[in-house]
Amino acid sequence: MMGKITAISLFLLFASFSFAGTYSGDVDEDGDVDMNDLALFTNDWLISNCDSKANFDQWCIIDLRDFAILSSNWMMNTDVNAIGGDLDYGAYYGYQAWHSAPDGGVFNQWIHWFDNNIPDAAHIHGDMWPDMSEYPAEDLFNTQMYYQNGQNAKVYSCSRYSTIDLHIKWMKEYGLKGQFFQAQQAAIDNPYILGRTDVITEYIRTACEKYKVKFCMMPCNNAKTAEQNQNIVSKFINYWKHCVDDLRITESPQYMHQNGRPVIGFWGLGFDNRPMTVAEANEILDFFQNAPEQKYRVYVMGGVPVSWRSSPKAGWDSVFLRLDMISPWRTIFNLTPTAVQNMVNDLAYCNQHGLDYNPVVSPGASTMHLNDDEAMRNWKPRNGGHFFWDQVYEVCKMGSKFMYVAMFDEVDEGTAMYKLAASQEQCPAGAGQVPLNEDGYNLPSDWYLRLGTEAQKMLDGTIPLTSVMPIDPENP
Repeated sequence: MMGKITAISLFLLFASFSFAGTYSGDVDEDGDVDMNDLALFTNDWLISNCDSKANFDQWCIIDLRDFAILSSNWMMNTDVNAIGGDLDYGAYYGYQAWHSAPDGGVFNQWIHWFDNNIPDAAHIHGDMWPDMSEYPAEDLFNTQMYYQNGQNAKVYSCSRYSTIDLHIKWMKEYGLKGQFFQAQQAAIDNPYILGRTDVITEYIRTACEKYKVKFCMMPCNNAKTAEQNQNIVSKFINYWKHCVDDLRITESPQYMHQNGRPVIGFWGLGFDNRPMTVAEANEILDFFQNAPEQKYRVYVMGGVPVSWRSSPKAGWDSVFLRLDMISPWRTIFNLTPTAVQNMVNDLAYCNQHGLDYNPVVSPGASTMHLNDDEAMRNWKPRNGGHFFWDQVYEVCKMGSKFMYVAMFDEVDEGTAMYKLAASQEQCPAGAGQVPLNEDGYNLPSDWYLRLGTEAQKMLDGTIPLTSVMPIDPENP
């Protein structure tokens, strides 16, 4: 058996690396991880004791896994009542990572690129086309569409690690702090789809650790029928257990933490078109916030309707008050004085009740193909970035220290912020795509990533508050 002296000497090595899991290591529970905790930890070294305060990973054997957790939090304050963390003064992005091509295994069909598994212009699913020039050629997939120059309009696939790596690399290069990875209801319901989501989750973790970008999970309540809502409580609880126990994502040093706990986004609470009940929501929150095993406990950001405070669905106001953070969908998407004032009132209410408030901003929207309706093409024009910046300005003006950007890669609804086709010449012919020059501005493909850089700077105070975009779409 390894002795105490050996364990202490190992600490000197482990303390110089980050093997962070949950914020733990505080054996004596005084709020700090220090020499007292190390001394107590060595007393239980290699002992099998599920009740030991040194059993940080809940695997019962006090071993190197627990030691790594303690060393990664050395000299840190681990008080679960601590205020603040990774989310402070950060603009974080919703990340879908669901566009995939037939690539074998669980990736056996076109996912989100096309309807009915037919890769042509008549069945294209989204309204905006990514700039495909930086994706590795060997990881692009042929379609039945062509550019005006006759070349095949190939697409990337999230079944390939290189796709996720490039996306996270962009986040790092443009100073974006991180992303919420959205695990849709289908993944939680269907083991086959869960297999795809798990692969992508591992890709995201690997890339985020490589580039030092933060991430967290956002399981989404998309159930809209009683049948889809069956066993909804156990589905969400078991999914999070799977993330913690099988994928072990909270052990990543890049997994987001806030107020001393791992972060989870829980989207789809209290919407009129979702049958989840107040009782079901409370049961899920009971687990997320008060699970008997500490490793499952999280800081919960709730994705809620924009009317969550002013006219909530019956009984849901009590659920919203339980959340750690409120994030109303499309908070000021209409940009009217009424919408802006509603957001200001939201923040005041949250401050009064001890809640964090995370308003949502978006660059625009286009959903012609999604709704099969020509009138929905470019229905919320981007206007060269002015629409996005006007929202960012109002969020920063009211003193928010949080911001959620929807979305990083959502071309289906035309809200993507990553690199996009600048003109029709870069879009598949006949596919009805909306390029960046649609509103009369000749913009580079990375324009919205560049705007994201400026939004982050204004939120964290690196640049002063300004209603004028710091970069000029007339002279990009």
